[in-house]
Amino acid sequence: MDTEDAMQDQQTDAAEQQQGEGQQHGESQEQQAGQQGEARKYTDADVDEIVKKRLARDRAKIERDVRKQVEDEAAAKKTEAQKLEDMTELQRAKYEAEKLKAEKEALEAERDLAQQTAIARRELEAADIVLGDDLLSMFVSSDADATGAAISRIKEIWPKAVNEAVQKQLRREPPKADQGKGGASFGAEFAEKYSKSMNGGK
Repeated sequence: MDTEDAMQDQQTDAAEQQQGEGQQHGESQEQQAGQQGEARKYTDADVDEIVKKRLARDRAKIERDVRKQVEDEAAAKKTEAQKLEDMTELQRAKYEAEKLKAEKEALEAERDLAQQTAIARRELEAADIVLGDDLLSMFVSSDADATGAAISRIKEIWPKAVNEAVQKQLRREPPKADQGKGGASFGAEFAEKYSKSMNGGK
């Protein structure tokens, strides 16, 4: 099919080339006859003929490309059973082996991730850090080194962050001094000193 189209393209190109040579030959005769040096002008019929040939060639090429694309899409839509039916025994065995290998790799990756999650959970619980599955999955990967580094970082950061949050919630503001008097009341001063001592001097 492609060879026929290629032959048609070659024939069309050859015809155009012959016409071009004929036109060049005609031009040289015209120049010799006229001796004026003017370039030959194409008539509307010449231009129409050239355009028709170009359009026909381009249309044939587009049709060929569309046919090939449709055939490729049809081949891609074949069901797995049809693919297996068309294969030889050796091809079928290779296909099944590749499919099983991919399934095995997926299961191994899932197992590795589950193991890393269990190890990370155990390490964090030993450090009194309890994280839910959603939060833990953000730090765990199937790579043991990356998971270990993430868990070490959590162990380092978590207690500090929790302590800061607790201290922020426990901070107390002392009562305001009486506005009528010139200074703070005894109770306000005592509360301020007590609050500073409880908040670490802040």
